[in-house]
Amino acid sequence: MMKFFQTTFSRLRALLGPFGAVRFGLWELVLMRALFALVLWMNLTPKVPPGTLPHPYGFAKHFDFTFLAQPETYALCYHGALVLVVLFALGARGFWTLGPVFAFMIARASLNNSQGFIGHAGLVLALVVMAQVVASGAEWIGRRPRWWEILVSTKKEMQLAADWSRQAMIASYVVAGITKLVATEGEWLARAPYFLLQVCKVQGESWWGYGRSLGAGSEAFLRALGDHPWLAFLFLGAGLLLELFAFIALMGRRLGLVMGLSLLAFHLSLGWLMDLSFTTNQHLLMIFFINPVWWCAQLGVLVVALSRGRRSVNGDHS
Repeated sequence: MMKFFQTTFSRLRALLGPFGAVRFGLWELVLMRALFALVLWMNLTPKVPPGTLPHPYGFAKHFDFTFLAQPETYALCYHGALVLVVLFALGARGFWTLGPVFAFMIARASLNNSQGFIGHAGLVLALVVMAQVVASGAEWIGRRPRWWEILVSTKKEMQLAADWSRQAMIASYVVAGITKLVATEGEWLARAPYFLLQVCKVQGESWWGYGRSLGAGSEAFLRALGDHPWLAFLFLGAGLLLELFAFIALMGRRLGLVMGLSLLAFHLSLGWLMDLSFTTNQHLLMIFFINPVWWCAQLGVLVVALSRGRRSVNGDHS
């Protein structure tokens, strides 16, 4: 069985070709893991979810999660999840630390999404957590494990978890782009002139729900959309292309940086215009694709090499 898994994984890696994993250094993997744990910590909320299921959605159609709405029960699960996130950040294997955290996130999201409206702000985070859990278990099963390695993470596990996390994120963007085309029967861009109405609706919800108003720059852009509807084609077209071709980010560090920055700019523009910032997505893009610390380290190495080259040239001339 172990040999079968090993052979299967090696064949999959060969088929991936340019979409294979970006090989991260150990210090990168540790840093990415700690930053991801921090993002997860910030997104686990102590707010107790609703205790009713007026419109069961997702797993709530099959399981009764209302027990989680009991304040004592929720507090116990919430603090237990925080402890597991800390253990994960300290190097405990993701399978048994993030597995219960993922179940907790799904149960809470099922309660929230069973109230008659669907929230998807935490979707990508949940996908990344799932990828981390599955990668951790698959890496352990796919070789001859020692018993203690079920407790402690290895570099191979962290590498596979980072790679699958990147793929899960990119899959969410590509699926979002395909869904836009399928749901509108290919008329996503043809409906661009109605984009202004959508922006006004979202801004109205933001104002009446949270008391947040438009900035001067956003108001100016809305007026420009009203005067020049073709701008909506450019805005929506660029966003759709970014989503459909987000998989390019998996083809190396440089393309990952370019696509990561592009998607980050896309989220920032939506936050500026429609108050839909998706902050968690931005944080995950910074961690798994933009990776500014690595690029700063490369810049430092380049500066040191150039300075040494100048010294050697000056020494030769002297």
